[in-house]
Amino acid sequence: MPESDKIATLKEITISMQPTHAVSDLPWVPKRIGAERTKWGYRWKDVVESGALFVSGTDAPVEDIDPLGTINAASAKSNSNALQRLGEQEVLKSLTLSPAKAISYSNQLGDIALGKQLDLTLMGIPPIDEATEEEIQRDCDPTQYLSINGECLIMGTVINGQLIKPKDQK
Repeated sequence: MPESDKIATLKEITISMQPTHAVSDLPWVPKRIGAERTKWGYRWKDVVESGALFVSGTDAPVEDIDPLGTINAASAKSNSNALQRLGEQEVLKSLTLSPAKAISYSNQLGDIALGKQLDLTLMGIPPIDEATEEEIQRDCDPTQYLSINGECLIMGTVINGQLIKPKDQK
């Protein structure tokens, strides 16, 4: 595709893309379509900057349903195209407010605001920022929160105003 592609004309549409595909496709896409054409795929940053409404998701059951994988794929080093990595706020918006706008429910859902419906996951460490081992030890007591290998993941979830803690929490 030439540099003069039409991505800037996307302003008036909603685009749904699943960033985890960039990670799972990486072993075969360059072999199948070539390195030059591969760089034209997975263009989340270009879509966001075009003004289009960018919605992302997990693409379950094709990909893992865990939204942290989507966040990581769109923003972190696992995204092989550094120019297309999204910032923390862009990724979170693509998973929250943008889908609400896409279905015309942004007055009821999509962000934290008085009067809006909200399900919220409480994380022991930031989901995007890479925490150091020292920060994990300081901020997360594995005896208090759900953890994997001592790394704190989910402290709780708020659903319809009720705090639900992970199993085995008091």
